[in-house]
Amino acid sequence: MFAIVRFGDCIDLVDEKGTLMNLSKVEDPASDYASKYLQGRQHYILIRVVREENSEATLYESLLEDLEKHYPDLPDQLQQLSGKTERTDQKKDSLEMAQPHNSTQARNKTTLQRKRSLEFKNTLK
Repeated sequence: MFAIVRFGDCIDLVDEKGTLMNLSKVEDPASDYASKYLQGRQHYILIRVVREENSEATLYESLLEDLEKHYPDLPDQLQQLSGKTERTDQKKDSLEMAQPHNSTQARNKTTLQRKRSLEFKNTLK
């Protein structure tokens, strides 16, 4: 299991329950210990935080391959996090309007991420 993180990517962590740690919002992370934000002996999943241009929408993408296999509920949690941000920032009126768009967008980005990962792995062989 490995993830591709590109220079300039904004990353963060979520716990197994899908709770966002908001490390990407820490002003000076080099001056603090991780224990200030994270609990010992817990599992955290690395995610990419994608802030959409021309809107305040934020998409949270897992960087763990086969996320569904290890944490079956987490893809839905990430989708809900992404939906909450978009609905709050764009002041969507209903949950039904936001979910299909987020679902399709998250699925397309996950598919693209998997393709890139496979291409990268193939270049290493």
